[in-house]
Amino acid sequence: MKKERVLYQMKAMMSLDMKKRRVRIHRQTLHLMNDPEYVYIWVNPEDKEIAICSCEERSKDALKVPNSKNCDLYSSDLFFTLKNTDLGLAEDKTYRFQGQLSKGNKVARFNIKESVCSI
Repeated sequence: MKKERVLYQMKAMMSLDMKKRRVRIHRQTLHLMNDPEYVYIWVNPEDKEIAICSCEERSKDALKVPNSKNCDLYSSDLFFTLKNTDLGLAEDKTYRFQGQLSKGNKVARFNIKESVCSI
C-alpha cells in the first residue's frame, strides 16, 4: 500500500474549474518541477494536451506561483482558448488531471482525454 501511495504522489496533478476560470496546480506537482517561481500554461488542441511549464519572470504569459498552500491561477486568456477550441470541456464543470513530467522536470503534461470530471 505504501509503495502505491508513493507512486501516486510522484504524478503531476492539476484541476481546471471551468466555471470559476481557475487552474489549481497541486503543490506536489510544483515540488516535482523544482518549485518554479513562474509558470506558463500551454494548450495544444491538436493533441488535446495542456502543459504547465516553468519559466522566467520575463517570459510572455508568465504567471507568478503564489506561496500559499493552494496554487490557484486565473487566466482569462487561457479559458478563452479552452472555450474556443474543440476539447470537449463543459463550461460549468471541474476536471482533474494526472500527468507526466518531462524535460528535466520543467514541464508537466496533461492529456485532456484522460481527465476526470468531478462536478
